[in-house]
Amino acid sequence: MTCKILNLLRLTLQPQLQAPSQIPLAPNPVEVERLTVSGLQKSQKRFKTVTPEELKDLQDSRQAKSTKQNTKMVCMEALDQVLDLATTETEELNNVLGKFYAEATPKFSEKERQGNVNCPVKRVSQNSMKNIRAAINRHIHDLDRDIDIVRDKEFRKANETLDGKLKKNLEKVSLVLQNIKQIITMNDLEKINSYLYSSDDPIILRFRVYNIAMHFVTRGIEFHQQLQINSFEFHFDENNREYACLSHEMKQKNWQGGLDSGETINDKRMYSCEGDRCPVASLKLLILKTDPDATSLFNHINKDALLSKTPNILQLWYTNKSVKSYQFTRFMADVSKNASCSVMYTAHCLRATAIQAMSDAGFEIRHIMYMSGHRNEASVQKLQSGLFYPQKEINE
Repeated sequence: MTCKILNLLRLTLQPQLQAPSQIPLAPNPVEVERLTVSGLQKSQKRFKTVTPEELKDLQDSRQAKSTKQNTKMVCMEALDQVLDLATTETEELNNVLGKFYAEATPKFSEKERQGNVNCPVKRVSQNSMKNIRAAINRHIHDLDRDIDIVRDKEFRKANETLDGKLKKNLEKVSLVLQNIKQIITMNDLEKINSYLYSSDDPIILRFRVYNIAMHFVTRGIEFHQQLQINSFEFHFDENNREYACLSHEMKQKNWQGGLDSGETINDKRMYSCEGDRCPVASLKLLILKTDPDATSLFNHINKDALLSKTPNILQLWYTNKSVKSYQFTRFMADVSKNASCSVMYTAHCLRATAIQAMSDAGFEIRHIMYMSGHRNEASVQKLQSGLFYPQKEINE
């Protein structure tokens, strides 16, 4: 039976087959470009050709702008005037670095130089000295020198000098304590929330959305500068509760991307809540009131909306002109002033407050590190070592 079926198919298809000589050629045969000595033809190239300038720009992008400024400041003010880091021999560099570590002292302000003669001597903190050493090391790498002043055994003497100085500083009573980011007290936090939800005018709404950095446990200023009008997605969870999450990666101090960085955390959620103090509703209102041509989330306020006594009747409150970077630094100070807080808080206080609130609520430190992006437990504990809510009650 099977043979009969195969024969039937063969007879059916045979008239449709043609000899190779009878098959018509394509009128315009397509010519396949061949490889040349220099590589593929331009039309066949899979990757974009980069110019030397673009290649240099990619190499420079591995360091943040603030890191480059820090490196330049340390090396130009400290060592470039003493020796040439590009040509100095390793042994001489080791001796100079050891002397530099021993003599390093912080600068005094103009007031400190004029008055306070009896003011105790300042000393550079441990983290500052490590940052200075790291900046010098980066500068040497930028000069294409294959040496490492942190790990190479040729610089053991200089590092022993630095280690001894840091231990000696601990014996001094006048050691300047490291500045800890201030945590917003419960009293001031309630004042801020009362002010931010007192009305829905354009100024207060922008301040209110600015405070969402606390929900995402991020550094305030660098977080806000990267927010676009499409940076958030809105979803509902299995309990039909709405939440907002980030739609793209955010570059931060502790996550710069690159080969050594893992995947960034994009599943942080800001949940909606019942009542008038809903952060998701505030975010959606800001987007709704922003010019459709805008790209940034934070933009200048429309003049009509700013002067109107009834801005709610206006369709748009914000233009398509984004807020400048320096203006973000004033937002938290303006909020603190308008809310009559006891002190002037900064944007970083939002992150420190969120970390402390999670700690007070009983979250494990690994969960806090997951939200804040910290890789070291000591960094989180350092933020928790400042003034926080239960401390006053314990002291009393």
